[in-house]
Amino acid sequence: MKIKQVKGFLLVEAIISIAITLLCLMMLTNLLGLFKQYRQVEHYGNELVLSYVQLNNFIETSDYIEIDQKESNSKKVIFKREEAGKVTNYVLEYYNKSMLRLTASQGGHIPLLMKVKQSDFDIDGQKLKVRITEWKNGESEWFFDLSSKNKPADEKMEQDDKSQDKR
Repeated sequence: MKIKQVKGFLLVEAIISIAITLLCLMMLTNLLGLFKQYRQVEHYGNELVLSYVQLNNFIETSDYIEIDQKESNSKKVIFKREEAGKVTNYVLEYYNKSMLRLTASQGGHIPLLMKVKQSDFDIDGQKLKVRITEWKNGESEWFFDLSSKNKPADEKMEQDDKSQDKR
């Protein structure tokens, strides 16, 4: 009777395969650590730009928008905005000592920027300057000019302006 010889793994081959497996696991662990570290890095500059664009789009997409001079102050700005013939009040404010937000008079809010250390507003007619101090003590200023989105106070004044431009 012949004994069949079965080839198997040598001890050296087993050790090499375990070493390769451990090397792959270490690389995977380091890669996952890098992903975790990347997610924790704050991309605050991108959030700042996105917030500015979001507020600018809010202003630019309206048919008519103006700053309520009587109710606005350095802590909040009241906008009167008209869309499809309906006027709605919106409030831009520094909220809860950490957020810049836009709220509607009917309720609800749009958080524009988080992790804000301090914010205040300067109003000059229909020009708005928003000063923001970030948690890491960076400072930003946003400028908006709403005068192009305002209606004249009187239709007759608008017609007079047009007739003077023609002369």
